[in-house]
Amino acid sequence: MDHPLNHRIEPGSSSFSHIFVLNGFAQYGLATHDGEAWGQALHLLEEFADGAGHRPVRRRAAHRGGPGQRAQGPFMIALGAATDILETLRSLSPTADPRAEPFRELGRLCLEHI
Repeated sequence: MDHPLNHRIEPGSSSFSHIFVLNGFAQYGLATHDGEAWGQALHLLEEFADGAGHRPVRRRAAHRGGPGQRAQGPFMIALGAATDILETLRSLSPTADPRAEPFRELGRLCLEHI
């Protein structure tokens, strides 16, 4: 919807919404055994890990400390999403699940940034 309050992001940037959508697709895919939803979550994860997440939307709220401050909000939210997904995977299977590895890596990436 084109509304004056909507903030358009540039290509190659991410927003908090991307992370929530990634988590939603992952959780839905796991809960319903929907491979298409799980695949969409992995696609969004790949976009985040390949660099979009490294260029979070630069908004006033994210940079109250002045120019050059790194926005950590998207990474903190992504770490929470990774944790949620890993907890769900663990609850579904007491043994190691290979689907967990990309989300462990996401957690590592986020921790390094934060």
